[in-house]
Amino acid sequence: MTYLALDLGVSSVTAAVWSVDGLVSVSRAPLAVATPEPGRAEQDPRDWWSAVEAAVGGLSADLVAVEAVGCAGTAGTYLLLARDGEPLGPAVLATDRRGDPAVAERAGGAEDVRQRTGVLLDASSVPAKLAASSLDGAGWVVGGRDFLGSLLTGRLASDPTVASATGFFKTDGTLDSSVCDAAGVDPEWLPPQRGSTEVLGDLLPPAARRLGLRSGIPVVTGATSETCAVEGAGALPVAPLVTWGSPVVVSVPVEPPAGPLPDGVGLRAGGRSYQVYEAVLCGGTDALDGLVLRTGRDRASLAAVAAAAAPGSDPVRMVYESVAAEAARMVSMLAPGASFAYAAGPADRAWSVVLPAALGLPVAHRRHGEPATLGLAMLTATGAGGHLDRDAVDPVAYVDEPRFA
Repeated sequence: MTYLALDLGVSSVTAAVWSVDGLVSVSRAPLAVATPEPGRAEQDPRDWWSAVEAAVGGLSADLVAVEAVGCAGTAGTYLLLARDGEPLGPAVLATDRRGDPAVAERAGGAEDVRQRTGVLLDASSVPAKLAASSLDGAGWVVGGRDFLGSLLTGRLASDPTVASATGFFKTDGTLDSSVCDAAGVDPEWLPPQRGSTEVLGDLLPPAARRLGLRSGIPVVTGATSETCAVEGAGALPVAPLVTWGSPVVVSVPVEPPAGPLPDGVGLRAGGRSYQVYEAVLCGGTDALDGLVLRTGRDRASLAAVAAAAAPGSDPVRMVYESVAAEAARMVSMLAPGASFAYAAGPADRAWSVVLPAALGLPVAHRRHGEPATLGLAMLTATGAGGHLDRDAVDPVAYVDEPRFA
């Protein structure tokens, strides 16, 4: 059995073909981000399909053998559609911060809303951004994953992971009408939900021809990229996932219902019958990006310097250490019984040294380093009546042990 995973990210679309024997091929196509003014981040949704075609076209795999397709997308990205499904403007990315800060107070207060929905209604939240935008002609508010699924099948639906990331739903999955009212959003604009392992529909002939796939194969609803990474890594309450990039994220699966949320922690629906604590750590990675700009050196060369430096002896090393210390604090709070951690993100020598030392735990890396597309392929396989064994198709390749000075 062979599955195609399509992951719509912020800077690229990733296409990956997975089979019961492992990763067959992976390809990425870049996406341009428009910043019409400070704090704003947008994309033309027409570019999404072009990037999907380019990513799939770059695969070195027998696409006729693909049995099913799954869709993923970055949490928090949204698009306004007319009722007939046509985009009303650019897609607004998760990194956009145009939101109305008063929406949280109108919905009952930021902390109360976070406890109800698992989402902090700050300027980057979907409700706050919608409250600050023109909603004339709006018929649907959809995620990027939702829109991609509609292009493949002609059917528009969301899934619990995308829906929970919007802030319009309580942590038990029911609608939070006060958030809708505060944002000026009609609940009828929110798409119906299908489970992450349900078949959304059959692949339409026009889309199949453009992608080189067989028409009529099932398209599985899928989940957010972040949830798929948790699924693909195999994260557990005793084995949290630490993802580095911009930003660094600590993810810990929990059985519902979760208790009161600690400060700085969100709660998301999982791709199956679990929820995910999510702690987003921005400050240190922002500082690293600033060092890249100031020094003109890329992240890889800075990471090499930090990895070779003694603890606390180098400014770049100290940035890594500050983020790793915060990640360790979150792990100890959210997963106090952790015996090791999983890692995801681009190759980075400094993290391999700094993170295990800060956590005081071994950090495991899987062979292919593609947890999001693997997790999506696993959900897709389930929806199509198959099965992918995570440890068989992507076993742990190596473990970084804590090293102390």
